[in-house]
Amino acid sequence: MPIAICYARQEILEALKASPLIEMWAQCSQKDAEHMTVNFIKCEYQKGNPYKILVDLKLPSLWNQTSRDALALGLSQALSVKAGVSETELLITVNVIESGCVVSNGQIETW
Repeated sequence: MPIAICYARQEILEALKASPLIEMWAQCSQKDAEHMTVNFIKCEYQKGNPYKILVDLKLPSLWNQTSRDALALGLSQALSVKAGVSETELLITVNVIESGCVVSNGQIETW
């Protein structure tokens, strides 16, 4: 259930549209791509720090810290390469989701 919600400007989204981002994320993090999801939201304007990509990464508590770190760092590397931006121009925040806090297929998911 790694789910990344990426906020970026239109030109970044266009660069990512046809790229095999999920495959590269899986490769960089050394994790299976089967349940990876990335959603893109166009950012019209931004104030403050000029990040080119902001990411809200949701990961299940089932995974240990080493696995969560690998997924976050792998996503940073993949986005940097595929969007053509420096890793200093993107920010990823990780949200750990507890068992019982996800509804999928009309059922509470537990792990």
